Amino acid sequence: MEIPLERPFETIAAVTNKKDFWKLAVRVKDKWTVVKDGKEHLEMIIVDAKGNNIQVVIPTGYKAVYDKILMENTTYTLSNFQVQNNDLAFKASDHKYMLKWNSATNVVDVNLHDIPIPNTKFKPFAEIISGKWRSDLLVHVIGMVQDMGYCQLNEGNGKKLQDYAARFIQYNKDRKDVGPLIIMLNYCKIKEEGRYPLSVSNTYSFTKMFLNDNIPEINLFRESLPKDEQLVSSSQILCTQSYTGSQVATQDDLLSKNTVLPLSQVIQLDQITYCVTVATIQKVNSNKNGWYYFACHKCPKIAKGDKPPYTCEDGHNTEIEIVRYKLEMDVSYESDRCNFVVWDREVTQMLGISAAQLRSNMIQVQFKLIIYRYLNTLLFFLLHRSM
Repeated sequence: MEIPLERPFETIAAVTNKKDFWKLAVRVKDKWTVVKDGKEHLEMIIVDAKGNNIQVVIPTGYKAVYDKILMENTTYTLSNFQVQNNDLAFKASDHKYMLKWNSATNVVDVNLHDIPIPNTKFKPFAEIISGKWRSDLLVHVIGMVQDMGYCQLNEGNGKKLQDYAARFIQYNKDRKDVGPLIIMLNYCKIKEEGRYPLSVSNTYSFTKMFLNDNIPEINLFRESLPKDEQLVSSSQILCTQSYTGSQVATQDDLLSKNTVLPLSQVIQLDQITYCVTVATIQKVNSNKNGWYYFACHKCPKIAKGDKPPYTCEDGHNTEIEIVRYKLEMDVSYESDRCNFVVWDREVTQMLGISAAQLRSNMIQVQFKLIIYRYLNTLLFFLLHRSM
């Protein structure tokens, strides 16, 4: 019987803790440094030709050597690991096991394997909202920035959090384009609702942030946006990687998550408060443009002017029309009256159409009516002239 000299390659899906002598042909998808107890070690995600992945931990003692050898988007033959249960607090792979580097681990065959670059599997926002996620499993998300409020860096936050926030703020401050701001977060964590709303957030070590980068994922996402959204800097409809639709909460959701206050008490509030009240709309007031305004492409403020460039009070010039809702309404309940201002996101959710698209539709209808009137006038003139 002939004994093969070379061990055959095995798949990542087949990896279990029943043995440690595995031989894998893989591509290093992502690699990062983790600091724990003042010491640095490496972690990475490797994928095989079938698209399966597994997390690898390279202890501190091997980091200096293999950080220079193992490069992202490079293929290798890796063999001999210590296979352990994947019990990490934050898992970058949903594989049941993880691989731990040891003195017997071997690396050869640099870039000799034909392993395609795997597609990024984004977590749909719809699944996050509906609770289909794990708190210990990191995910990838992509979306268009819909709104950005007041931003401030606090010295009490960790340096890594500061790095992400500072980069985002600086990018938004320096950007020259007037297109949508698309953000992609790889290996981010989902934070359940508690003191703050349900959200996604970066981790201290794993997360990679991309802002309008010229990469396939962002380019494809941009192409998938409605045409009127490709021209503006902030979304006027809810856009995610696989979900669009209204986020209007149900009556039960509103009543269960917020304090119910009568209008008389709402009027007396002297600080920001999340609450529910009931009132009757008496009148919708109009501003110069009626129900919308032109927004600045770099900040949430109003951009003024009769023609481009439109300028906000901070001096930012905007070359295109970025249309956003702003409705001012007189409301009442019993003997109490006050004025409500409803902004773009809420009106878009209620109407199911962006301000830009609604304005475009109205202009088209108005143009057709004008043409119809001119044609009628011309026809009347021709008929009377021929008589």
